[in-house]
Amino acid sequence: MEWDRIDYCKWESHDYGHRSVAFFAKKGSARVRIYKKEGGHSIRTFGGGQILDVMKEAKEFLENLQKSENKFVVFYDGKPVLKLNEKLIETQKCEENLEKIKNLHVERLEIEEEMRKETDQIKLIVWNEEYTQIEFELQKAWKFEQDKNFHRFWNRPKCSCPKMDNEDRYPTGNYIVSRECKLHGDF
Repeated sequence: MEWDRIDYCKWESHDYGHRSVAFFAKKGSARVRIYKKEGGHSIRTFGGGQILDVMKEAKEFLENLQKSENKFVVFYDGKPVLKLNEKLIETQKCEENLEKIKNLHVERLEIEEEMRKETDQIKLIVWNEEYTQIEFELQKAWKFEQDKNFHRFWNRPKCSCPKMDNEDRYPTGNYIVSRECKLHGDF
């Protein structure tokens, strides 16, 4: 079908009030707009005989848009938990490692969950070591130098090392470890 007009817009390019248009299609008097809004997208249609054709095109566009947006999203337990930095992936030229990076994040989340439930200190130390190995694997997958100074160990579950002091020192490596910490202290 020939369209009178189809625009695939960047979110920034067409702003209608608080909503941004991603898609606009027109055939005769039929019109469809897809707006990006908090929590998803909305579709607005305007009369005309070809509205079903316009809606089909809009639905295909929305499906492709959601697939591309999800490309950089890490899901855990069926829910989106974090979005990877697209610019950094481009800068580091590590797009071929995208699935590996996402899988490593999921592994790290699984370990964090296990650490929260664990009460045995020896098992906690083992989980902590596995967590550290994943941090190194993530650095490698992102094509960064593997450097322990860039690991924020104080944010791990059950770590009682001083968070603010260590954040202030990040990434110098001159970190403070609490003797009472179940993961990093004296045993």
